[in-house]
Amino acid sequence: MAPVNPKAPTGQVASSPAGNARRRSPTRRKSDTRARLLDAAFAVFVAKGFGRTRIDDICQTAGYTKGAFYSNFDSLEQLFFALYDRESAYGADFTGAVAAEADPNADARDLVAAWAANVLIDRDWLLINTDFVSFAARYPDIAADLTTHRRALREQATARLAEAIVALAVPLPESLPTPEAFARSIVTIYDGVIYQLLLDMDEATVRDHFVAIISALLPPR
Repeated sequence: MAPVNPKAPTGQVASSPAGNARRRSPTRRKSDTRARLLDAAFAVFVAKGFGRTRIDDICQTAGYTKGAFYSNFDSLEQLFFALYDRESAYGADFTGAVAAEADPNADARDLVAAWAANVLIDRDWLLINTDFVSFAARYPDIAADLTTHRRALREQATARLAEAIVALAVPLPESLPTPEAFARSIVTIYDGVIYQLLLDMDEATVRDHFVAIISALLPPR
């Protein structure tokens, strides 16, 4: 039986610890609100483009007031950078998971091809990202922030790839003799290949192209 609250009217009982545990904390609620705003922003940016999106559009899609927006973000640009960091983390996490779950007896070339065939290639996110680059190019301060985020992303992606290359014992080409050099090349190829999606809208062909180039870099069996 739940303990009786001595200050409560007769017949009322104090809330149980279990009942309190089910209530979301303010921190958890803020995290949920932030996530919903980011999800809404992704959808609106795809539909309207960054330059045509207003804070009201995102709030309406998320089902929140502008007060909720400003309790999480100072501006639309800050929201974009939060979205950028979140979306960019998916690729790094995927690479780490592939390396952790790989069969140690599998052929490293096959594992690299499987990774390349399944790594995140999202036309919607590419469209949002490209749209924001065009916007940022007109504002030096925003362009500088974007450069910082892009550099951090490339460094993160290169580091995770290099770790995976070592873990999977991937054979290195003579022209790229270190895991870091090979990883940087893969990141550069990825950046170039995915832009085919903007006009071609053919994800399967882009993936095939990416796999073919990465496979061609590996030494022959």
